[in-house]
Amino acid sequence: CYFPNLLRKLPKPGPWMVSLKEFLAFPMFASAVWLAWVLQSQEAGRFLFPALVGVLFIGFAVWLLKHGSNRFARFMALSSFAFALAIPVEQLFSVKPSSSEYKTGQQQIANAFSAKRLEELVEAGPVFVNFTASWCITCKVNEITALGTRNVLEAFELRGITYLVADWSSEDPKITKALESYGRAGVPLYLLFEKGSSTPTVLPQILTEDIVLSALDKIGASQLPKKSNP
Repeated sequence: CYFPNLLRKLPKPGPWMVSLKEFLAFPMFASAVWLAWVLQSQEAGRFLFPALVGVLFIGFAVWLLKHGSNRFARFMALSSFAFALAIPVEQLFSVKPSSSEYKTGQQQIANAFSAKRLEELVEAGPVFVNFTASWCITCKVNEITALGTRNVLEAFELRGITYLVADWSSEDPKITKALESYGRAGVPLYLLFEKGSSTPTVLPQILTEDIVLSALDKIGASQLPKKSNP
């Protein structure tokens, strides 16, 4: 509109448009794979197979509608759609994750979050709380590039910091309440409590290794574990 001369630089319509359309389907496939992984991680794989079967029948129905023009093809397509929709997907959100341990990086084992446990642990020493979710891409990137690095894991161990994970993948109402108490409506949220303190340091939503190490360095020297004399 503003630079009409640029229209001359656009390629002319042709078969390349079909190829581009088909190529752009692969990012959609990647999104579907990621969502299947989220489902598997939330429900320990319980509903992954029914979900994939539903996708199979939806794909079959679309294929029939594209290549079949008679009544039988349309009937089979509608039947496939109906079968896919009949899978009891409402149960997907009725089962909460039961695991009480989570891993960050390859070494750090974290405890599941609860408000009561947080109070108890803060009285004993510094605590780092990671509010995260399996479907949160920012959370996963932070856990790989910042929270899961060797330097950060060693800093946690050196300072005796307890690592808590508040997994909001299934929108646990208790974790929702905790998020709201810190003025947040969603994840990620990273809190660092010093020993005996009820007021945490709130870290940025996008983390780097330096940001995390800098926050850990602010923990008082008196809170570092004492080394025994040889």
